[in-house]
Amino acid sequence: MNTETLAELRKTHFPLVKVAEIFTLLGIEIPEKLYCQVFPKAHEIAGSYYLEPTIEQLFEVLGLKFFHLGRNTEGWTATGNGKLARGQTAKDALINLYLEVQK
Repeated sequence: MNTETLAELRKTHFPLVKVAEIFTLLGIEIPEKLYCQVFPKAHEIAGSYYLEPTIEQLFEVLGLKFFHLGRNTEGWTATGNGKLARGQTAKDALINLYLEVQK
């Protein structure tokens, strides 16, 4: 996932997890410059580091808006709420569906 896609999710108020919140919950103090060493897939957006959403989070947030996820020779498709989205991975298709539903 790229930073631009994660920023789009943030703009739509997707409940992204901040790395700092994880460390706070664990009672651990770690310099921000080390966040990416602990979480290599963390992305910096607007001065905070965020984790990529999991497939489980995407399903949970889409809820009843989600209908189907399938794979074909061209990649993955996700449908829901009268929308169709594609992606190279199942996660990409679900992210694209979420973004389509939010429009």
